[in-house]
Amino acid sequence: MTNEQNIPHDKLKTTITYLEMRERPPCRALNSPPNISITQAICPTVSFYCYLYNTVGGPWLWYERRQMRDDELRAIIQNPKVEIYVLYVNGVPAV
Repeated sequence: MTNEQNIPHDKLKTTITYLEMRERPPCRALNSPPNISITQAICPTVSFYCYLYNTVGGPWLWYERRQMRDDELRAIIQNPKVEIYVLYVNGVPAV
């Protein structure tokens, strides 16, 4: 039995899309509620990044970075050219 895309139900069709920001967008003042903030994670630990990755990507079946060794992942997430931001609600990462 197959679904409407003619893919067997025991198979999963995957589309991977990458985004790249080539220039910084113009700054705009944001008026956010006092219990919400966006903070840059500077040199995050691998375990914290994996928590974010799994929490955000779980419903979307993200898997690529789960397969990386810790040293490979650390080199990416702690690269000065890479910026990681975390949305906090009431002092904890938003889920």
